Order: sequence, then C-alpha cells, then structure tokens
Amino acid sequence: MAAPPPHGGFRVLRTEHVTPSASGGRALSGHHAVPLTFLDAKWLHFNPVERVFFYRLVSGSGADDVDGMLSKLADSLSQALRTFYPLAGRIRLTPGETNRYFGNCLGPCRASMPKNGAAIDTVTDGGLRAWCAVGPALDQAVRREPGYWERWPERIIEACRDGAPFTVAGSPRFRVYGVDFGFGRPAKVEVVSVAKTGAMSVAGGRGCAGGIEVGIALPPDAMDSFRRCLDNVIACLSRQNDVI
Repeated sequence: MAAPPPHGGFRVLRTEHVTPSASGGRALSGHHAVPLTFLDAKWLHFNPVERVFFYRLVSGSGADDVDGMLSKLADSLSQALRTFYPLAGRIRLTPGETNRYFGNCLGPCRASMPKNGAAIDTVTDGGLRAWCAVGPALDQAVRREPGYWERWPERIIEACRDGAPFTVAGSPRFRVYGVDFGFGRPAKVEVVSVAKTGAMSVAGGRGCAGGIEVGIALPPDAMDSFRRCLDNVIACLSRQNDVI
C-alpha cells in the first residue's frame, strides 16, 4: 500500500478521460459535440468553470475498493454524458420544440454602479443600492429587448475600461449538491477556477433548502478584510431579523 499523502496534500490515484456512452454502456466512437451558434462565440474568450466534487467514503459501503468505486464513477459519468453536454453554454431561454437538447440556458448580464455608491456608512443601504443596480440589469437581460445584443460589445468594452469586472461563476439553480451520477451525492463542491479568474462562485447550500454557498480566492490580507466585511453583513442582517 502506498504511503499516505503529507498533511494538507493529496495523491492522484487515477486520471481518466470520460466520453459519452451509447446504449448498453458501449463507448461512442468518433467526436461528439453540440454545434456552436453565433452567440456561443463570446464564451470562447472566458476561462472554463472548473468544479471539483468531493465524496465521503462511508465505512462498510465498499470504501476499501477505491479502484472499483472509481470505475463505477467513470461508467456513471459516461452514461450521463450521453444525455447531457455540460460544457455547452449557449443562450436558449426558450428551446425549440423539435430540439431534444435542452441546454443550460446560460446568458450574460452586466450591472454597474459608482464605487462610492456601495461604500457608504451602513451595510443595509449599500446592499440595497447594489440590488437596485443588479435587479434591472437581470430584468433587461431576460426580456431581451430589440437591440440588446447589438449594444453588447459596447457594454463589454465599457466594463473592462477600468480593469477586469467582478464576475460570478455558477448559480444556485444548477443544484450541484443534488447531482448523483450513480455514485451518491457530493459532500462538497468547489469551483477551483475562481483562483485564476478572480470570480466569486455561487451554489445552492448543502444543509438546507434556499441556502446559498459562495466561494472566493483572495490573498491573505484581502481575505481577512473580506471575512470582516462578511461578518458585519451577517451581524447586521441578524439584528434586522430580530427587530422584524
């Protein structure tokens, strides 16, 4: 048996390239992909979202046969990819009736506000002002009024004029903690690509319905400041709930 990894480290036991399987569990031959559309082109400039799923091995459930469990996971993923193409990020809020591929219905949205509008005395006012900027932007993106996409290149240039904009990776609607590829549900899901992109990951909570889980990667000093701000926000919201 190989020596255990050092404290805080890990050991890669197996790396496998998983492809969609045909009916009966046979691997499909050749290359299979969803054709790109014009609106897919913008995603080629963004780094892909990289998720890591953590599973907890329960004693007495075959946890000693790690190789067998990994084989089962690879087979389950292969069968899942036969139906779902998780890397296709097209805009399709209203899928065609004759198209069997539903897609993940991802679309961009941009909201902006002056920096001094958020950095004010009270956390409550800052949050409300931020929502007043985000809410109408979401509504406009969903309604997709005529001329919305024609103005999109100008919006991107404006957003990047003063540095990279703050972005969000993921959504609570993806329900990543409800995913079961035949290997059980994950104990933890992390978006590791935020360490490279500077985005904030968002997912549905693990413990309760309606909860939200966020993740962010910052240098130590910035992380300490972020933690203090987050504690202040939670304390402020808790006090308001007590008053209500």
